Amino acid sequence: MSEGFENIFIKYQFLKSFSRKNRIERKRRVKKTCCKREREREKKNKTRQPSDSFETTTDFKGTKSLVKSSFEMSGSSNGANAGISESKADLVSVEAADTNKPSFSINSWSRRTSLERLLLCICGILVLLIVVMIILSIVRNERPLGPYPQPPAPIPHSKCTTPDCIASAHSLLQNMNPEVDPCDDFYQFACGGFEARSRIADDKTYKSQFSIIGDELDEQIRDILESNGTENDSLVFNQVRSIYQACMNEDSLEGLGLEPMLKELKSLGGWPVLDSNWKEEDFDWKETIYKFRASGHGTGFLLSYFITTDMKNSTYRVMGFDQASLGLSREYLVQGFESENVNYYYSYMQKVAVLLEERRNASKLYNPMKLIDVDDLMPGVNFTDYVNGILTKDIIQVDGNERVIVGTPIFIKRLSTILNEEPKRNVANYLLWRIASQGLFVLNKAAREISLEYRKNVTGTPADAPRWKKSVWEDAKHNMMEMVKYIKKEFKKILQEITWMDEQTRTRAINKLAAIKEYIAYPEEIMKVENLEELYKGLKINNNTYFENEKSLSLWSYSYLWKKLREKIDKTDWKRHAEPAVVNAFYSSIENSIQFPAGILQGVFFNKNRPHYMNYGSIGWVIGHEITHGFDDRGRQSDSNGNLNDWWEMETKKKFLEKAQCIIWQYGNYTSKAVNVSLNGVNTQGENIADNGGLKEAYRAYVSWESVHGQENSLPGLNFNSRQLFWLSAANNWCSKFRPKVLKNRILTGYHSPGAFRVRGTFSNLKEFSQDFKCPLGTNMNPINKCEVW
Repeated sequence: MSEGFENIFIKYQFLKSFSRKNRIERKRRVKKTCCKREREREKKNKTRQPSDSFETTTDFKGTKSLVKSSFEMSGSSNGANAGISESKADLVSVEAADTNKPSFSINSWSRRTSLERLLLCICGILVLLIVVMIILSIVRNERPLGPYPQPPAPIPHSKCTTPDCIASAHSLLQNMNPEVDPCDDFYQFACGGFEARSRIADDKTYKSQFSIIGDELDEQIRDILESNGTENDSLVFNQVRSIYQACMNEDSLEGLGLEPMLKELKSLGGWPVLDSNWKEEDFDWKETIYKFRASGHGTGFLLSYFITTDMKNSTYRVMGFDQASLGLSREYLVQGFESENVNYYYSYMQKVAVLLEERRNASKLYNPMKLIDVDDLMPGVNFTDYVNGILTKDIIQVDGNERVIVGTPIFIKRLSTILNEEPKRNVANYLLWRIASQGLFVLNKAAREISLEYRKNVTGTPADAPRWKKSVWEDAKHNMMEMVKYIKKEFKKILQEITWMDEQTRTRAINKLAAIKEYIAYPEEIMKVENLEELYKGLKINNNTYFENEKSLSLWSYSYLWKKLREKIDKTDWKRHAEPAVVNAFYSSIENSIQFPAGILQGVFFNKNRPHYMNYGSIGWVIGHEITHGFDDRGRQSDSNGNLNDWWEMETKKKFLEKAQCIIWQYGNYTSKAVNVSLNGVNTQGENIADNGGLKEAYRAYVSWESVHGQENSLPGLNFNSRQLFWLSAANNWCSKFRPKVLKNRILTGYHSPGAFRVRGTFSNLKEFSQDFKCPLGTNMNPINKCEVW
């Protein structure tokens, strides 16, 4: 439109540059014509009725004067106003001269000058173009100016008004910010209201859909634990209640004070910071680790030792060594500390921190060898004795021929150097500090306040959680299984459709997809009391001492795990999938399975009584996400049996990595304005690939379901169709609000992109979203260049 007006202006400037002589000549011609028509009209007036004569004569006389005065002014005006005055005068004279006739006639047209005719023609064409554009906009159902996109014409009785539909509509409306253009920022459109109205509790670091459901689940567990026991309660349930009661007994905690921890530290060899009698010559880090194990503490503070599944033969277990977790993220440790005292205590930790390496290639972490060969990595240490000291004689013992998987051999070599060079006092301080810091939460108020102060500095959380929060749903299974079936079917179609995959790799991928097992809600075995009592046999719980209960639980857990070394793995064992009270979902590459605990099958994620588009958008995306994990940058390294195996043809692998690189670049170019930190595209690539593939699969699955069952009713109060509501439901998964320090830490160290970018990045890559919300190409949510792996 602006270009059309510019052309008119240029033409107008050219026309008004005519000479003054031409303007005067035009004035004379128009004036002569007006006088001639005046005489003819006066002659005709004699034959008209008085009323008509009165009305016309009166109007004409007034107009005649206006025309005369206007042209006189035109003759003396400058060029800029002359054409405008002429045009205005003539238009007025036509309207006033014959109010009972159409304003546009052959006679009136013949009276106009060439300039007037040209301008009228151009204006007429422009008006016509505007009308045509408006009509086309309506016909094409273009996006309206308002905040809500216009859905297709509603079908009769198209609103679902059940209580569950009303609740769903209320939740979506509360979380939305309708002032935001969905094609500009769909996260803010779907979740802007959530961010604006949500308040992070003083004892929390963030608020999200996951934390909301988690809080509700905690309340349910609390009610159970605080209920009165009966004589029919199982031994296991009574033990759980005893642990909870000991945790809540603050009188006992205050009475014991710091004594349990001081006594514990002394039994472990003493903490040099507190023990003036500590002698360096008496310290041996291996003996200290053995004491940790005997007391139920962790043993992986220097070198992580564990029993795990053999990644290349996933029906057997194997011992493993790997780099240790240092209690604080590497990203922070390598930066150093301002305080000399803190720097002193953490000098050892910093040196170890720089040894941590990139760990996304599973093959590089698989280094099998005999246990006796590990001795060569750390001269002076007999690793057979070291391992047997951790396993303990009453559990199991091994010899030097035992097969072990070393994750990072170079770590052990460099650790050996550090242990030889670092003063023993620093090593002892580090080890005992790890024990002391982990035990503060089971002591009195003074100890917990110290822990809270550190947590506040790191996360920005101003208050401690209520004491009880620290202690601690068959129809859903059917619905979930149906959704899994539809989503796996669509992923199979995607595998069949993609053109960059060779046929051999395609066949293996389809076989792996078909082999994925599903574990939903909880195993039936967990409902049988005898199974639980057999599982926890030997666990001793004290009604009064929370500190000792924690030690007993830890000691039992380690002993249970160490006993598994010689057992062949049963991937269908119910105990591997017995965590129902968890608000999360999982993919196991070793099992090639997806798991959805009962905890996540509620709230915003799932409700069997609401429309399917809501469930497919929410839990459907989660299902697709977990399935796609089997085909992301790490999951693709395992085959259908869960074994580490490169089943990709070289050319197809190369194409996959190129597509994954697009995801890395896309997300790596996002910056969180709240904390001014860019996302780590490498660390988050697996989750981002799973997000993109999972949402695409869930959407296609719903479209497939809808083609079989028909279009569902939409929600009340929302002018959206079922497809658009699918996207809104999906975006609501990630409505969240974080404290700045926590958000920054998650971006720097986490493997998940913040919720806002999980929506913006994923939705903007899917053409189906842009089609449903009619986002023009080139908008934020419909970029020209998109990334697609699956």
